[in-house]
Amino acid sequence: MFLSVNKFLVLAALLVAATQSAAETQPHRYFGLFGGDARIRPGEGGRGTTNNLNFKLGYEYGRFWGAEVHLGKDYSRDQSVGADGVQYGAAMLRGNLPFDRVNVYGLLGLASVSADVANIDGSYTNGAAGVGIELYGSRNTAVAFEFVQYGFDDRYSTASLGVIHHFDWPHFR
Repeated sequence: MFLSVNKFLVLAALLVAATQSAAETQPHRYFGLFGGDARIRPGEGGRGTTNNLNFKLGYEYGRFWGAEVHLGKDYSRDQSVGADGVQYGAAMLRGNLPFDRVNVYGLLGLASVSADVANIDGSYTNGAAGVGIELYGSRNTAVAFEFVQYGFDDRYSTASLGVIHHFDWPHFR
């Protein structure tokens, strides 16, 4: 019994310390909706071009770094696009360079892509990388442009324009 109480007290102290640390860094949630052009170029040959719709959820751990999840699908009615089109998901780390009303960011992570476009039918999991820029018109909402490549061998790349909304974004003071 004594050992269980001590473990509980240590765990409670760690949770209080973690909460205090998180309160000092003030993490921030955000979401974004992007639309644009996309290209798929698998390593085995074949190519396809389509339109892309991407939804992202993110969490800023500090002013300079965070993590986000991308979920996307093509929305083209082109004849070369198969019934399922392209669907993907990615978990990415994000590095920020915040300025007054501009935020430049880079993304690095892991993506899973499933494609039925042109003569391409298959799926892969591979690394992902991207860059973007947010231009703030208000304190929490920005128009953004980003380029992301989902995969290094088999590549699905998107160039998108969108809107990002940050909750309690503090970098305008």
